[in-house]
Amino acid sequence: MRRVIIESPYSSGTVISIPAVVERNIRYLRACLRDCVLHGESPYASHALLAQEGVLRDEIPDERSLGIKAGFAWRPGSFASLFYTDLGWSGGMRYAQQDAEALRLHQLDHTIEERQLGGEWAMCCFHEQCCQPRTPHRLHAYVCPMWRAT
Repeated sequence: MRRVIIESPYSSGTVISIPAVVERNIRYLRACLRDCVLHGESPYASHALLAQEGVLRDEIPDERSLGIKAGFAWRPGSFASLFYTDLGWSGGMRYAQQDAEALRLHQLDHTIEERQLGGEWAMCCFHEQCCQPRTPHRLHAYVCPMWRAT
């Protein structure tokens, strides 16, 4: 099994966290973890581990920064960074992309991949405030925190 890092949205992307969106993102992350294992990979997702209750608080900037640094520390020991983008690209994912690209400059065998799960995660919710005209979600930026929140 190859060791991989999963990058996917975690927070709601808003100043005040929206619990339904965070829960949706956690459900998505679990599906990403399953996808990796079914691909014969051993996944690590710092946001699945470090953002649990009682560990680090994502809404506290210093703790969020500490969690991001802790997650990035695992990257050099992995074969690939996998960016799951059915829900778009969050700010944290863009930051992780920069870290992965910097590593790839020094560690040529580190792969950066973009993946989508498809299925129930494939299409935008057509939320009136962000998705007009209606388009496939892969074209939808992570701008609508209510996308598939329920």
